[in-house]
Amino acid sequence: MDREETWALYQQGKDAWNAWAKERLDRRNDLERRGFLSESDEHSHIAAKADFREAVFGDDVDFSEFVFPGEADFGGTEFLGKATFDSAVFEGPAQFSEAVFQKHAFFLVTRFEKTASFNQTTFNGSAIFGRARFAKGARFLQATFNGYAHFGQAVFKAAASFRAIEGYKSFSLVGASFFEVPDFAQANFREVPQLGEIVFKLASNLSILRGGLAEFVLTNKEHTARWRALRKLAANGYDHGKEQEFFAHELKARRWGSDWKHPLLFTSGLIYQWVSGFGLSLFRPLFWLGISLAFFAGLYLGNHSTLAARWQTGFDWAWVQAGAVYRSEPVESLPCEVPEQQGNAAIAAVSLSLRNTLPFAGLGGPEKLNQIYRCLYGVEGAVAAGPNFPPTRLSPHIPNRVAFYGMAQTILSAVLFFLFLLALRNHFRIK
Repeated sequence: MDREETWALYQQGKDAWNAWAKERLDRRNDLERRGFLSESDEHSHIAAKADFREAVFGDDVDFSEFVFPGEADFGGTEFLGKATFDSAVFEGPAQFSEAVFQKHAFFLVTRFEKTASFNQTTFNGSAIFGRARFAKGARFLQATFNGYAHFGQAVFKAAASFRAIEGYKSFSLVGASFFEVPDFAQANFREVPQLGEIVFKLASNLSILRGGLAEFVLTNKEHTARWRALRKLAANGYDHGKEQEFFAHELKARRWGSDWKHPLLFTSGLIYQWVSGFGLSLFRPLFWLGISLAFFAGLYLGNHSTLAARWQTGFDWAWVQAGAVYRSEPVESLPCEVPEQQGNAAIAAVSLSLRNTLPFAGLGGPEKLNQIYRCLYGVEGAVAAGPNFPPTRLSPHIPNRVAFYGMAQTILSAVLFFLFLLALRNHFRIK
């Protein structure tokens, strides 16, 4: 419809408008079903268009539950009173760019089935988009929100751009759902935006990769910048939880956007994620500490002479003993290398691993450590031992590889404890 036809129909009220909209939608669906209508059918689009461009609404207007079957053009329109579009349905593109809402604008539970454009739009009153649904993209480029802006529980099924917007009062995205990373680059807020309970239902990297390698890399580069912008918003609002969450997303996007060119950065990023959840997990570092304790205990035990003679590792021996316990059979005892020293080599291996995991805990003095080594690997110069100089007074024998294992375990444990403390700091928002 042209402008005159649009205004004439609008003045007849909602029922007449929606009857026309239903007729246009039924006709379009019928033509599509018969194969006579394409997306480029200009005549059909023109017939279903609502043209309010650069109109001036002097009083309050109520488009609640209006159905717009084609393009709805409100570009440059000025709403001097309250504008209500609650539960309206925009089946075609919704154009509100450069429109001016002098008072409150309500878009509660509004459905935008095609692109919704609010570029350079000015909202002088409250802008309420609670539970609105944007199916094909939402554009608020350089929009100005002089009043309260509310997008609580809104659903953005496609790209959402809030680039370079100006927000002068509270801006809420609490409970909003995004299926693509929103763009808040250069956004400026005078009050802290509310980002709590945002839900991200993003496409997997595998699905993005189907579009081609170049598109995959470009998309992740864009996402890196968008996550960084979101992280800065959260940091400015002292929302440390969201700041850390967005930082983790930023690192994952950067991995495929640029870090893949640098193997060291790429690998360290993966390890950082697996071992500590990007510094957010308290459990993961402790889990890997437990794994490393058991792993190195197996290495230390594997160098005991009894197992070395059998070509059996400490892990093999532990697996056999676990099976014996399960079958209620006797468990083999590995005696210490030094007969005069009472003890069990398996317990000594666990003790050595525990000491290297917790070197700062002071689990016994140097002599206790020497006893562990003597039990596992014997002594140096055993031929010099005699009644007046027992083996327990000789220096323990420490295989070179065992010394290397101990050094590696101590370094690894220090890193894991650091990651645990980092997660603890992040958990309690300690600055």
